[in-house]
Amino acid sequence: FVLSNPTWFHLVVSIHAISALSLCVFTVLGYVASTIPMTLVVLFIFQTFMAILGLTAIEQSRRDYRSLYVAVNTVTAGSAIIWSMFLFIKMKEYPIYMPVVFLIIALFS
Repeated sequence: FVLSNPTWFHLVVSIHAISALSLCVFTVLGYVASTIPMTLVVLFIFQTFMAILGLTAIEQSRRDYRSLYVAVNTVTAGSAIIWSMFLFIKMKEYPIYMPVVFLIIALFS
């Protein structure tokens, strides 16, 4: 990591990398217990890629990677808002595990 002059971008990427690692542990435990849906596996792969992209942007001081990271995270934030609204509107129509899965997807987006 570049330790000179940390910014909000460093904080966001660090949080993203930590959440990707925690999602990795969650995915492995869920896979071992045979209870993990495929959406979380895809989410794990995507979040890991995004964390690597952000860390690479910091390490190499690449503005194009940084712009891509910010743009994709803006889109996923919109997706998280949509998932959260869907969760609260349709909560009574699904079994108990579906809101939990939607909430996890929204939080990690």
